[in-house]
Amino acid sequence: MAQSVVRDRAVAEDIAHDVFLNFWRNPEAYEPSRGQFVAWLLRVTRNRSIDVLRKRRPISLGAAGVSSDGEPVDTSSWIPDPDPLPDQQAVTTTVGDDVRQALLSLPPDHRKLLELAYFGGLTQREIALRTGKPLGTVKTQMRSSMMRMAKMINIRALATSMETDPNVENERSLTSTWNDASTQKPGIVDSSTT
Repeated sequence: MAQSVVRDRAVAEDIAHDVFLNFWRNPEAYEPSRGQFVAWLLRVTRNRSIDVLRKRRPISLGAAGVSSDGEPVDTSSWIPDPDPLPDQQAVTTTVGDDVRQALLSLPPDHRKLLELAYFGGLTQREIALRTGKPLGTVKTQMRSSMMRMAKMINIRALATSMETDPNVENERSLTSTWNDASTQKPGIVDSSTT
């Protein structure tokens, strides 16, 4: 809720923290007779977000030339960094690489359909007209391609998972392409092989 109002993740996290902290300190602020807790919490979060926006009203750069101690103020430090955080960049890059690899593994005609839809912004009907394929064929090929890509990405996630989740281990045992070495953790040596 806060992020949709302030459009800045870091500020939204601060707002959510403040809202929960205030509720922790003063739980009597919520009155059950006035409505559901979730609705109240969202309203408080929205109001806090609007308050933060009002406090952040733009100040003319000329008016902010010097600080209270007489030092010049670097107003460029007020500009928020538009780049995502490093962990977000890493996740985005990894997911992007997975999607690109999955796309490249599709037959060229199926890949073209997905590219026209997702990168070209065309509807399935427009794709059918452009490619000369029946609409039903376009829909089927796109759906089967999406399912195939999702399966490939899920298999990669299973292959690189380091957790001992029972579901992951079960999938590994059911998948015929896994060998015994793929289930060992890095750095752990099986004493039966040495």
